[in-house]
Amino acid sequence: MLLITKKITKTDVGTLEPINIGLTRGDSAYIDIELLDKQKNPIELADGDIIKIQVRDKEADGELVFEGQIITDVIDEDYTDYYWYIRPSDTKDLELTTYYYDIEVELENGDVFTIVPTSEFTLLTDTTKKDG
Repeated sequence: MLLITKKITKTDVGTLEPINIGLTRGDSAYIDIELLDKQKNPIELADGDIIKIQVRDKEADGELVFEGQIITDVIDEDYTDYYWYIRPSDTKDLELTTYYYDIEVELENGDVFTIVPTSEFTLLTDTTKKDG
């Protein structure tokens, strides 16, 4: 598994900064999402809690381009890693341009926390081709 080195770490709801991503169109990516409390201890999501990611064509009120898929990797009983998995099919037919995404954690009790505010998601050209 190829892991993008960018790690999204959230420790304080009050300090939101965009995290811009560039990805070659049609590539796979696993983006590590790390949820920490203010003491930098891992936060475990409960059953019914979800991480929601949407990529849209405009910052505000844009059309949905694709939704993020979250993969969990249970490291041990006290720690679970979360990855945003971007499949080649998510981007292979999209225009080379800048899209926009954000990441929210929606708790089962109805609370919603934006952990990454609206940020750029730029698709880049692919120089290497299958035909040589």
